[in-house]
Amino acid sequence: MLVFGLYYFLNKRKNSKKIDIVKVEDPLESIPRAIKYLKPKEPFLRKEQEEFFFHLSMNFRQIIEHTSEIKATDQTFKELKPSLKHNSFFNTNSSIDDILTFLERAEFIKFAEKDVTQQFDITLIEPRLFDSLVSASVFTSRRRVSDSTGLNLGMTTENTYGFSLGTPVYYRDLRLSSRFSALDRIYDSDQTNVIKRSVSPSLTYNTVNHPVFPTGGLKTSIGLTQTGEPFGGNVRLREYRFLYQQFWSLNLDSTLILMAKAQWGMLQQQGGTRIPA
Repeated sequence: MLVFGLYYFLNKRKNSKKIDIVKVEDPLESIPRAIKYLKPKEPFLRKEQEEFFFHLSMNFRQIIEHTSEIKATDQTFKELKPSLKHNSFFNTNSSIDDILTFLERAEFIKFAEKDVTQQFDITLIEPRLFDSLVSASVFTSRRRVSDSTGLNLGMTTENTYGFSLGTPVYYRDLRLSSRFSALDRIYDSDQTNVIKRSVSPSLTYNTVNHPVFPTGGLKTSIGLTQTGEPFGGNVRLREYRFLYQQFWSLNLDSTLILMAKAQWGMLQQQGGTRIPA
């Protein structure tokens, strides 16, 4: 049996917005083809596109079920229209004309790939502060991201800044450090802003022989992050962290390296505030 299939993004002409209606033996075959044609830059966009075409394919299945006894003639399009009135795309009651209109809205996928991101980061590191064994660093970053979901969420501005101090304890490979950081995430669309103020002390034992391309050694650390009281902000939580990492060279030239890594963390809510995503 031939039925009418709708497919979108299959006309590969540049800037084409055409939606074709063709006769195909299985209209569902156009769904994976459309998904394969789309190549978004962000993983979450890929997920939204697949969900969109999944719902589209499910409605095609309903069309086939409702019209299993209808032959593909010039009257098929007219006969299909009444049976679609009880189907829906994303809870929107649709007829054939409504489906065509809705598919035009799928351009939000194309728009989403043009999201605007502005970001810069600055980090200053002093390995020996005032010729002492204390190391220090100062960091700041600013990031502005436009809404890329088509939901008119506006711009999101995220500012991060802080500093850290570290010093050896008894042994050269054993270091105690503290990190003081602040994060302000501001949304244009609503007032659910995230304001975080954190202090993170940690103790690290590190015998790794190279910071970038290690061929041997052990690194393990235990740390605690206190966010909120008494440092301010609207996020209150406590985080416990443990990290273990070790490297082994498997040949004489140290070109084959084996790494083992394990980490553990736990978030503890404090007060009545929820832990933000």
